Amino acid sequence: MNFISAEIKYYAEIVELNNTYYEEVNSLDIRDFNYQEGMISVGFLTAFRTKHKGEIITGVINPVTKRYYFGEFLSLNNLIKNNVNHEYDDMIQKIKDRQLLGIVGYVKDTNGNYHMVLKQDMVIPKNNKIKTR
Repeated sequence: MNFISAEIKYYAEIVELNNTYYEEVNSLDIRDFNYQEGMISVGFLTAFRTKHKGEIITGVINPVTKRYYFGEFLSLNNLIKNNVNHEYDDMIQKIKDRQLLGIVGYVKDTNGNYHMVLKQDMVIPKNNKIKTR
């Protein structure tokens, strides 16, 4: 049996206001990630690179399945409770329509924009002590 060696790399998929990019990281642990002002979210993935019969093959082993958002979490109950002027009507309805898909609320990012949050995602409050660059 022939085994092929592969180089394993970890990457952060970083989302900013008008930009998404990938950056190599040392770990898949959010505690080792360096937050930079303006980031909306980050997700981690594992990729490989190998050579087989002279051809370089790359691929993703573990795709991004969980996102870490930076900002304030707004649950469905929180939105309903604070919907005095009906400003959250659309957001409330979208959560209700998508609950079976795993949508549990929104995050208000540090730029003041809203993003849907899945049940497996995590919101890190902006005053949290995550490392900064």
